[in-house]
Amino acid sequence: MSNLKIFSKIKRHYFTILVALIILTVILSWVFSSQILGFYKLLSEIFSLPFVYIDSSALHSSIIQAMASIIAISFSISILAVQHAASNYSPSILEKYKKDKQILFIFSFYSITLIFSTFSLTIGVDTRSPTLYLFVFSLILLLVQFNRTINLMNPKNLVKEIENTALKNISKIPDKIHSEKVADPFMKNIKEKLPNEFFSYKLHSDESLLKETKDEIMRVVYIARKSILIGEKETSFACVNTIHSIVKSYIDIRKEDTTYDDKFIEFVFNQLIFLSDITIESRDEIILQNIIEGLEKIGSSACDIKTLGGMLKSNLSVGLAGRYIGDIGSKAYSKGLSDSTLQSVLSLQSLGIMSINKTKDDSLISEEIIKLANNIGIVQQNEFILRGAIETLVKLTIVSVLNHYQRTEDIMEKMKDLIIRYIRAKFHFMFLLPILNASEISSFSVVRIADASIKILEENFPEIETRGREEWSKRNVSTLIGILKDIGIEAQIARNYAIISYIIEGLKDICLRCSNVKFKTYKDHFSEELLTASNVLNSLFPYREDSSIMPAEISETLTLIAMSCINNGLKKTTVGILNILNNISKKLIQLDNSGSEPLKMVRWITVLGVYAIKKSLQDISVYCAKLMVEFDKEYKEKSPNPKKLEHIERLRKEIKEPSYPAILPDSPLNQIDYNLISDFEKIYEDANKI
Repeated sequence: MSNLKIFSKIKRHYFTILVALIILTVILSWVFSSQILGFYKLLSEIFSLPFVYIDSSALHSSIIQAMASIIAISFSISILAVQHAASNYSPSILEKYKKDKQILFIFSFYSITLIFSTFSLTIGVDTRSPTLYLFVFSLILLLVQFNRTINLMNPKNLVKEIENTALKNISKIPDKIHSEKVADPFMKNIKEKLPNEFFSYKLHSDESLLKETKDEIMRVVYIARKSILIGEKETSFACVNTIHSIVKSYIDIRKEDTTYDDKFIEFVFNQLIFLSDITIESRDEIILQNIIEGLEKIGSSACDIKTLGGMLKSNLSVGLAGRYIGDIGSKAYSKGLSDSTLQSVLSLQSLGIMSINKTKDDSLISEEIIKLANNIGIVQQNEFILRGAIETLVKLTIVSVLNHYQRTEDIMEKMKDLIIRYIRAKFHFMFLLPILNASEISSFSVVRIADASIKILEENFPEIETRGREEWSKRNVSTLIGILKDIGIEAQIARNYAIISYIIEGLKDICLRCSNVKFKTYKDHFSEELLTASNVLNSLFPYREDSSIMPAEISETLTLIAMSCINNGLKKTTVGILNILNNISKKLIQLDNSGSEPLKMVRWITVLGVYAIKKSLQDISVYCAKLMVEFDKEYKEKSPNPKKLEHIERLRKEIKEPSYPAILPDSPLNQIDYNLISDFEKIYEDANKI
């Protein structure tokens, strides 16, 4: 590690070391010229080599000619190259080249070598040794000059130097303000008693403090503009990154300042919008996406700025970043740059998540998402943008739940509206399924909203927050179930049974998760929400003959939820689900001409009766038997084609030799004890006697 540090220091100061070496060598060669000549003669004698005596005037004459050529050629080539780079990127490259200390030293060294050789030739003094060394080092410096010229021509290096200058200027601002002498007694009093307020006032009112930094940014913008026009991506990226770095440094010195708006950041936004307009006209999507990401990064950095609280939870700059990102996305789409529009959606997503995490406010990012979704996704019929907007709102909702953001329901409603409009637009439903999917691999499924609602109860928090957190959890789960109901109704109207099937799966997952949650201040826990979800499943039951939804898909889901409720002692909810299963069974009596479907449905009540015995809930088993007796009576009276009532025998046979494939992998039939069927049979027989 120490060797790397030493190497790094040598690399950083190599030119200084080289200059010192040159000076030392020339001085030593001058002082010890006779000794050096004697050393050469000694070497020639030891190795039996001929000693060639070079005439002093001939040597000086040759070096003069060579140096004159080197100066002429290197100067001409360098100026042409630098002028070309300056015209392509920025005139400041030429100015930088003119003032560069290394370049000035190298040309000065060339001139000194030429003058020294000429002087030595004229006066006839033997200076062969120092002259020769000067010439050798001139050749070495020629390589250094070309390397330095190339570096100065590279606009990325110029941008980096501009960045360093701007960062240095910004770092000096606090000291400038705090060391300022104030003549006005009133302002002097404020400075002494309220230093933070004085800092804020000076920072936002004294334009001279940031004038130099703005000038540096304009230089970067000029280089970026030139780079965009010639399609030079790396330089464009470097410019955007530099602008973000400068703004981030500025935010670091003012993040404790609660001023809501910021003229400097808005100035930067305007420059980036200017660059985005040029990029859109140039139709360069890669650079445009980088500019969008730059706006996102600045907005994310602005999330660190403190506010006064209340309604203003985030700085205005965060919302402005979101608005400009949305505007660029709309402009890009109008020019056929759809990938950049999608990048706008992704950047809004990242910015919204950052804003909610840091400020507990979405800074109206969700509004910008809705604009893009409506103007492009719906009006322009672009399902990719619409789907991206829906995914973004789902993720924003998840983060909002975890951060107790009070506008969470509003974001959820916007999400629901977009999903419904997606269904109405008759886009390919496959793009919507991952959003409704309960799979563990889907990070943007609506089921993750329920997970987030439960997760806030598992965190470490003061006991005084218990009631509020439980209320917040119930509220979000209830809203989510209502949203899935509305989406399901819309899918029924559109006869999109694939979406309905995913909603059923999603409701099952939500209910199974919620039934295992125990509250401290709500005795019924999630009972109300579980009943609501069960009623939603009831409303989705496929009574239509042309429906591709299999009845067992809903009935098994309801049975699994009831089993989970039995496991967790939620008797009220279990009874409610049993009533739903009973009502579905009775409704099927008159609708099914075969007389078989009602019997298939009522068997799940039998299953729950047996399962309740396993869990030692005798009262639930008795209630199941009572419902079956009611069903039997109505079935005999109203069925168009009544079959023999053999519920218990049918169940035994179904377990031993399943005639109907289990729709769900975790079928309730796999969870009951075959030996307990006889116990329930006795309860059923007793109910029939009453």
